[in-house]
Amino acid sequence: MRDAIFTVGAQVSAGIGSLIGLRILTEVLNPTQYGTMAILMTAISIISIAYTGPLSNSAGRFYASAVAEKKTAQYYNSITVLMIPLDLIVIIACATALFLYPEDLKMLESGDEIKILIALALYAVIEAKYTILDNIANAAQKRILVFVSKTLKIWGMYSIVYLLAKNYDLKLSDVLLSYAASTFLVVVFLFLNVVPKEVLNIKKYSKGYIRSLFAYAWPFATWGVTLWAYNASSRFAVQKFQNIEEVANIAILVQLGSLPINFCVSALTAYLLPLYFEKAAGQNFANGIFHVYTSVLKWASISAVCLAMGFILAQFSAELVFQLLVADTYRDLYFLWPYSLTSFGLLGVAQVFSMALRAESASTVLVIPKNISYTIGCVLVTVGAYQDGIWGVLLALNATGIIHLVWIIRIFVKRYHNHKLMNTII
Repeated sequence: MRDAIFTVGAQVSAGIGSLIGLRILTEVLNPTQYGTMAILMTAISIISIAYTGPLSNSAGRFYASAVAEKKTAQYYNSITVLMIPLDLIVIIACATALFLYPEDLKMLESGDEIKILIALALYAVIEAKYTILDNIANAAQKRILVFVSKTLKIWGMYSIVYLLAKNYDLKLSDVLLSYAASTFLVVVFLFLNVVPKEVLNIKKYSKGYIRSLFAYAWPFATWGVTLWAYNASSRFAVQKFQNIEEVANIAILVQLGSLPINFCVSALTAYLLPLYFEKAAGQNFANGIFHVYTSVLKWASISAVCLAMGFILAQFSAELVFQLLVADTYRDLYFLWPYSLTSFGLLGVAQVFSMALRAESASTVLVIPKNISYTIGCVLVTVGAYQDGIWGVLLALNATGIIHLVWIIRIFVKRYHNHKLMNTII
């Protein structure tokens, strides 16, 4: 029970901090600055979705086996080796952007473009370290540590921005540097409390562990690229067919739509996945996996009911939510919020179903449906932005969510019945 309280508490704390941060940012930055920040953060998020995320999933998946086999040295050093290319990728990407698109960068904030790129690169590199350490801490079931670090990170980021804004006229680069500074302090805190000092020696990495980490991560990376394109398409399509101020509007809707869903799904997966991994690693694999599928079916059904109830509640509370959480400039968007909420909720329910396949180490089954769904989504979002602006984008996001969820459910049901049959035979 204590673990569940701290797991949910971590997500609650991060969620509340993010909502307060949204209010701070929409007051501190004008629509052009906020829209520009949304574009930049979307562009850099490909690193997290296609590289850091898959690697952190692998780190979480193999922590228990590394401890059981007393191979923590090989485990940590192998992860360190795989992190090295990421830093190089970020540096090369920023240098390339500065060389190839100098005029476009000057449009960000004239005279501050180099500072923005440096701040963005620093944040991307440090955030990657945080994501992996946080996943390892969660896999080690250090729930209190995860709660404290997540709270310090989110509240620290926005507290620094708020304090600076009271005394200075903030630029976009100042906000990004505040993010990087807060995240760096939390990374140091996590490192000191997660990684055993005696195991760190990069020469002691294991090729076997690198192969295992890579084998588990690559499916996430393949659909990570199309997922990034899908997430980015709403911002870039609106920028192409509307303007940068409209990008700020869609960014607000996306953030307020995704935050409650991410909170619920993250809390659920953070608590359940380590337990599912342990059950799948038991001696009776067939029985363990069947019970995992049964549990996932229950939680996915509850998630679907909660999404329907959330949509109804959002219809009545949207205006109040926008009055509390965003600046006056954006409050006329409130009536669109329930539809943003459902678009992310549909993907969230699909993610709950996918937990069973992750526990089974069968993520490769998801490569085709996820890649095709997200690619279709990119096309729908682009058409929607061209035809009807933000409203067209929201319709496209919901259509994509339905396509994706139905496909994942079909896969889940088929495998559930197969495992049920195998468990009966055994």
